[in-house]
Amino acid sequence: MEIYSKLLNVREAQDRLKVQRDFFESKLKLSIGRACSLERLATWRGHWRPHFDVLMFREREPEIYAEMARRFETQSYTRIFRIQRFD
Repeated sequence: MEIYSKLLNVREAQDRLKVQRDFFESKLKLSIGRACSLERLATWRGHWRPHFDVLMFREREPEIYAEMARRFETQSYTRIFRIQRFD
């Protein structure tokens, strides 16, 4: 229970700091506006990156998708850790 309590305190502190960080980053972004930077303070630039739309591919090319899924499908295993609060 002691470790659990410490973990909850750390997570709460992280959440509080994330809210503060997001707030201040948003204020800087508003200051930058449509420009690319605040000189020597921060940059805020957009960039495009390619993205393969698997759902659209599956919808438009179902036979090819099914074949690719059979040939290249893999399985992954994850364990999900969740904290439950006591009230």
